[in-house]
Amino acid sequence: MGFVVAAFIFLMLTKLSQSYSKEMYVNIDFTNVPQEQTIVNDSLKLRAVVRAIGFNMLPLEFTKKTLRLNVDEDVSESKGCYIWTSDRGQYKIEELFGSSYEVVSITPDTLIFNYERMSTKRVPVILNGDITYALGYDSLDSIKFSPDSITFVGAESALNGIHFVKTELLELTEVKSDITQKVKLDRSMLSDVLKMSEEEVSIINSIEKFTEGKIEVPVQINNIPSNISVNFFPKEVSVTYRVGLKDFKAIKASDFSIVCDFSDLEKMGTNNLVPRLVKVPKQVKNVRIKQSKIDFIIVE
Repeated sequence: MGFVVAAFIFLMLTKLSQSYSKEMYVNIDFTNVPQEQTIVNDSLKLRAVVRAIGFNMLPLEFTKKTLRLNVDEDVSESKGCYIWTSDRGQYKIEELFGSSYEVVSITPDTLIFNYERMSTKRVPVILNGDITYALGYDSLDSIKFSPDSITFVGAESALNGIHFVKTELLELTEVKSDITQKVKLDRSMLSDVLKMSEEEVSIINSIEKFTEGKIEVPVQINNIPSNISVNFFPKEVSVTYRVGLKDFKAIKASDFSIVCDFSDLEKMGTNNLVPRLVKVPKQVKNVRIKQSKIDFIIVE
């Protein structure tokens, strides 16, 4: 048994003492890039074939190599791009691997990295959410964000298609108290090279117990021709709405305005006037008119 183990160890040592070749991918990173520039295709990689004895090859199985290029020293610049060539840069690859390795080949022999001028763009924040309220509760106004917009910094070509930024999904159920919480912005559909002024925003929403109200509002007729008089019925229509309990008693008929446009008769080809809400108080929501038409007669 001891002879078998010794033979195996001898075989492994012999193999590890032999020379082997290995293909490695080398990532690229940049230093000293001017602040007003951004590299737009910095994901390019080099493929290097290196040779070494088996003992030295083992660490390469567990490491990744990154070549750091100084734009002032390691590349040339030409018409919106930086150019790296193996003729000029092979020594840095050799330094990257160290003296224990022989760099057999590098492909491609030229890398072209395009850059663009940095631009900024400010866009609004939009909620990606599913919020349901407890029975009898509702929001007093629309959801607010702080900040309500953020600034992107990056290449102009990457900014052109961005018009808003969504939050990550926010799900809340049975809400009955004010909402004040932070939520992260969703980067999943954005380029990694873009920078955002904020990574999260605060969501603010006032919640209150609501009740239903009903009120009679006078009807007004506009655009009646000067040569006729019109009598109409009903003179008032019922309006229903939802309102927070604290504002329930403050709502008055004069807070609403219902108008019929006499000139719509010819446009719409109808014999009845259509009442429309043109003014509602900001405290109410889900406003509905109970009357769909207003009858009228022309008085000689």
